[in-house]
Amino acid sequence: LLNFLDQRKVNWAIGFYYFPKNKSGSLVSSAEAIIRGTRSRVIPLLQPEDSRWSAFVSGEYNEAVLRQYLQPQGLFQGVGEIPLYWAEMQSVTFDSPVMQTVFQVVNELKGIVMIHPSSVARGGRPTGLAEIEPSIRKYPDTIFLFHGQPDIFNLVVQLMPKYPNVYFTMDA
Repeated sequence: LLNFLDQRKVNWAIGFYYFPKNKSGSLVSSAEAIIRGTRSRVIPLLQPEDSRWSAFVSGEYNEAVLRQYLQPQGLFQGVGEIPLYWAEMQSVTFDSPVMQTVFQVVNELKGIVMIHPSSVARGGRPTGLAEIEPSIRKYPDTIFLFHGQPDIFNLVVQLMPKYPNVYFTMDA
């Protein structure tokens, strides 16, 4: 992985690693060598498999699970990408218990939450400033890494001058 990054002149990257399918954590253990070996340049984030967002909505990312997989006990520096635009995720807001749990645990660890807000352009309910800003204020040690198209950038750019913990990446 580091050779791949070097060949493309990439200084750092974010790696998404699937949340384990079962209690054994087999997917995590199979990625452990890669995560540990690339830690200097790749930020590992915990992510459910694409088909498991319904488990996220139902609260599978509870505090105990997050603490098990996030640093300092676990390998991961945060959670993401959380696709709020997906149909299964339309009921999830920043105020939802599952999101507040993620924010709280990640805040304590001074980690990252990568979120792809919902927008009308993506066919979802729009995520607005009034929804986002209270959580950014409440969890100042969480790095909020928003991801999306120009419409999401137009939302996030309003927050970036006010909050040093807000960042944006372009969905290319």
